[in-house]
Amino acid sequence: MSTHLHSENRQKNRDWKKIGKISGIAFSFFVLLILSINLWMSSRVPIEKGTLTLPGLSAEVEVHRDEFGVPHIFAKNEDDLFLALGYIQASERWFQMEIMRRVIGGRLSELLGPELIKADRLFRTLGFKRNSEKWLEKYDKTVLPAANRGVDQYLKGLNTFVNNGPTPEEFAILGIKREAFTKSDVYGMVAYMGFSFAEALSVDPTITSLEKEFGSAKIRELTTENTSSAPYIVDDSKKLAYIMGETIEDVRTKLADSGIALFQGSNSWAVSRGRSKSGAALIANDPHIAFSNPSIWFEAYVNAPGIDLYGHFLPMIPFAVIGFNKDLAWSLTMFENDDMDFYQETLNPKNKDQVMFQGKPEDIKKTEEVIQVKGQDPVTITIRESRHGSFMDGVNDALINEKSPIALKWGMFIAGNKPQEASYLMNHAKNISEFEKALNNFKAPGINMVYADKQGNIAYWGVAGLNEKTFIGDRILDGSSGKYEWGPEIPFSNNPKSINPPSGIIITANNRSAASLPPKLFGYYQADDRANRLNTILRQKKKWSLEEMKEVILDDYFESTDYILNPFFSLIRESESKLTDKEKEVLKALERWDRFGNKNEAGAAIFSELKYFLAREMFFDEMGEERFNFIAGTNRVHHFFKANFLNPKSSWWDNVKTKEFERPKDVMYSALVATTSSLMGKLGTNPSHWKWGNLHKLEFVHPIGRVKPLNLIFNAGPFPVSGGDEVVNNIKGKFSKNDHVIVSGPSMRRLIDFADPDGIQIINPLGMSGHRKSRHFQDQALMYASGKFRQISLNQMKNQEMDNKLILKPGN
Repeated sequence: MSTHLHSENRQKNRDWKKIGKISGIAFSFFVLLILSINLWMSSRVPIEKGTLTLPGLSAEVEVHRDEFGVPHIFAKNEDDLFLALGYIQASERWFQMEIMRRVIGGRLSELLGPELIKADRLFRTLGFKRNSEKWLEKYDKTVLPAANRGVDQYLKGLNTFVNNGPTPEEFAILGIKREAFTKSDVYGMVAYMGFSFAEALSVDPTITSLEKEFGSAKIRELTTENTSSAPYIVDDSKKLAYIMGETIEDVRTKLADSGIALFQGSNSWAVSRGRSKSGAALIANDPHIAFSNPSIWFEAYVNAPGIDLYGHFLPMIPFAVIGFNKDLAWSLTMFENDDMDFYQETLNPKNKDQVMFQGKPEDIKKTEEVIQVKGQDPVTITIRESRHGSFMDGVNDALINEKSPIALKWGMFIAGNKPQEASYLMNHAKNISEFEKALNNFKAPGINMVYADKQGNIAYWGVAGLNEKTFIGDRILDGSSGKYEWGPEIPFSNNPKSINPPSGIIITANNRSAASLPPKLFGYYQADDRANRLNTILRQKKKWSLEEMKEVILDDYFESTDYILNPFFSLIRESESKLTDKEKEVLKALERWDRFGNKNEAGAAIFSELKYFLAREMFFDEMGEERFNFIAGTNRVHHFFKANFLNPKSSWWDNVKTKEFERPKDVMYSALVATTSSLMGKLGTNPSHWKWGNLHKLEFVHPIGRVKPLNLIFNAGPFPVSGGDEVVNNIKGKFSKNDHVIVSGPSMRRLIDFADPDGIQIINPLGMSGHRKSRHFQDQALMYASGKFRQISLNQMKNQEMDNKLILKPGN
């Protein structure tokens, strides 16, 4: 018996040894695999020092990198400069460029699967790629030859890396093949910027359907525009509103979830030398864009005879969109002018391939496009176009209308819109006169341009191709009558502008830029909270320093509390006897709040929830879930609160679904109850422990990081942050979702004092490199989240340390 047990024990020991040996081998293999992957990923990171041969160069180019990996490129001529810029940017951001190219071309579902088909259909219908190719075929020869040469050289450098450089790790994971970039990708990227700001896509159908259902008087409160001349309203506007609104909302969400940047808004301001402690002009800006990974901007300093510039570059665009040097600087926000209109066409009853215009038939242009989809059969769509633009049934088959299709007109692809020429000339401008001359080439998307220079000038221009219109643009128009056609373009000299104003202050924050703009220049201007707050702050002192400007750019006072909380506190007293202890505790916390978006306090969380539920209580009963979400995702709710919230006679107070007639005090009470319940579910039952930062978190999502556990490798954060919706530090979530998950905010922050070129303050949300193993992948994230800045010196762009110098040599 004992012999048998001893034999069994020896067998068990041998078995365990085998298991141990196998486990050891497996563990060693796993470690080797991890080390191999790590080594392979590290090999993707571009070298920062040494020597490389770059075909096409006529002379050596030096690339010096600073401590955060920003390349400083020194060339002996422009051809070499733009060639090197394209090569260097591709080496760091090739995957980002590939993703943006696929957004533009409607080719996302080819990589990311069927859930991106809606986005592809939308972008194919809008025709970023198709219309860019048509524009280049017709008008490319009209572009300044030097600008075109810069684009060509940049693409040559970019494609040299695409052909010969190591592929990013994302290419291997997703199975992406090498493919050359083209000029239509460059132009299409500008069109994508325009799409990002185009509220017309969801606003126009929704406003049209609401006005048809509830009448112009009620809708006037929501639009804050005179609707007495409102044009033709179509019969199927509600259907269009649902489908277009749902599509735009879904596409924007999918892009944001995939870490693909959408442009949102911005702040920018300048202070004259008379209001500066240094005696020189100051300029500040923080463009608001949906957060992406890598961050949208690529910083670079470029130097060659004729150009000397530190710029913020977008993927696939060779000229800096925002830039500065020792002599001048500029920044931008979005003008928010309306350059999109929907038209209801009338098909020729005798020929469905024609539409009627002023009683005469016109042929419909047709284009068939095939969308490749990962994991399933391709999707084929037919895009039809009239004189007004593409039919929206390309977006969704449910919009197919046998009698009255809806077309979209967009000012992006007009003959005079030459953004590449405008940017080239801006990058080369030596003074305010040369800079202003460049702007007339930029027609769409509309931008507010803010400028300052070493001479002490500050200036503002509303830059856009503005057409005369005799109608309000946020309705669906009759396309057959000819009554609602765009008039001639207004001369650029008549656009809004301000040069060296007596106040010594220029502010733009996507608000209506001039009180004198006539109604015919309709726009989707954002709430003026940020502009008002900046105006209040900047006028508090006679003179400002750059260090004090840091506090301004990070300011998170909720301007909207002034016109929401004051009446709220007054009216809620009428319902005080009905409040529970928890609701009273929440009310007291709100009353004690200093109205700033501090991440460590509860106030901003309570107010942000309250604002949402006030809007929901007022609008949801009439609009329903879908249309409320569409409107809540635009600026209309913010405008309504500012213009009509104090109007006790507004018909929006009453809930049309109940027998009782609700008054403002009833809405205030219901909103507080809902706010308390919602926050208890999100933050716990003890309001004294609530913190804004426990809801208000920033995570930088990489397209690969959408899939767990790759999020642990590629994503950055989440970081609790201060700020909020429509404060100067405009770090915000989607108001319509009310989950406070941050989707957009300052895509960079920049502060310049022309008296101190060595003390420029700047920050990027993540880092310069798109490679996970690069030390510059996320080396600015914590600095950004905590409100810190890098300091750069324009006098030290050349790094004397050879460890940070790369020499690009001519050769094959």
